[in-house]
Amino acid sequence: MFLYKASLFRGIITYTMHTLFLHADVQDPYTVYRQRLASAPVYWDEQNQLWALYSYAVCSAVLQHEHAYIPAVDAPNAHGLNEYALSIKEHLVRLQNGKAHIVARSIAMQLHQCMWPVEIAEVAAQLIGAAATGGVIDWGTVIAKQLPVRVLLKSFGFEQTDEAMIAAQLPVLATIMWPHKTPDQVNGINAIAKEIYGAVEAHLLKKGIAPGNDDSLLPLYVSNCIGLFIQSYDAGRGLLCNALLSLLEEDNIQAAVNNLRQAIVETLRFNPPVHNTRRVAAGAIELDGVAIPEGAAMLVVLAAANRDAMQFVEPDRFHINRANNHQHLSFGAGIHACLADHFVTQLVQECLLYLFTQYKKIALIETPLQYERLVNARLVKRMLIKIF
Repeated sequence: MFLYKASLFRGIITYTMHTLFLHADVQDPYTVYRQRLASAPVYWDEQNQLWALYSYAVCSAVLQHEHAYIPAVDAPNAHGLNEYALSIKEHLVRLQNGKAHIVARSIAMQLHQCMWPVEIAEVAAQLIGAAATGGVIDWGTVIAKQLPVRVLLKSFGFEQTDEAMIAAQLPVLATIMWPHKTPDQVNGINAIAKEIYGAVEAHLLKKGIAPGNDDSLLPLYVSNCIGLFIQSYDAGRGLLCNALLSLLEEDNIQAAVNNLRQAIVETLRFNPPVHNTRRVAAGAIELDGVAIPEGAAMLVVLAAANRDAMQFVEPDRFHINRANNHQHLSFGAGIHACLADHFVTQLVQECLLYLFTQYKKIALIETPLQYERLVNARLVKRMLIKIF
């Protein structure tokens, strides 16, 4: 998929910017976002039949609008998922609307309250120690893909055997949220869904976290616990990579490390892992003078909103001490705002603090970076670093 499409009109070559593109094919998506913000912050994409939203004001308004619903990922069981995979996918809080969302969100909040503190630096040290070869590690694979889920599993008290099994199989299970799956991906999900579902269900019942006397609520507890693991795999690894990149590009790294939490928050604004999310209009919505009809699909481009000059001064500058960097939309807003925002920020902070305290020099040794073939998220495929 190309970012620009050239066409000849009255002898002049014009370029049409696509709203949907694979991040693996794009070196700098912010060039597109800047042009869209300047010309069409609410843009009708005829080809994809959706409204693409780019400005901070309209993105924020939609995220908090009562008529902006989470769309169905696809038709019910269009891919042939088995009963365990379907239960995981259909009960996640992030896919619920209305009253169902209230119940699912309440259960997700209960799960967060059941998490015990974990020494994140200790887990990071174990992962780095086991994988570093000659001081070189793939940060994206060794830490970013493993640390968030390992910490979550430990915080819920999972046994080591279940922890190792779930962490190893999570990359396959995470594709359950992809809108388009190959037959091999479906087979892979189905092959592990029962084992993971059963392990999580047994653990939550054993620990008394999930009620054992209400069969209607139990799938919500199990699915949303697994949903935390899936969410941590993508968003967690994205922030762990992007925050480290932000620090390595600073002229005064030590000053940035001394103000680490602000650096992470600014990374979420400046270079977030998730670039866009979807909504559907459950009723008519007006945005910036544009009437969005009921039933219309909307692409909320969070990364563009985070670089809107109407909200952030010098938006294309990475500025740790920016007064309002916490106003970024990377965790969403409103009732569908991410519940794991504090968890993932703290995890990244403690992990990076350990890294820069333990090692005197950290260097990126492979550029340019390659990105996953995803539309909604800009995730580093691998990130080789040398630690001294």
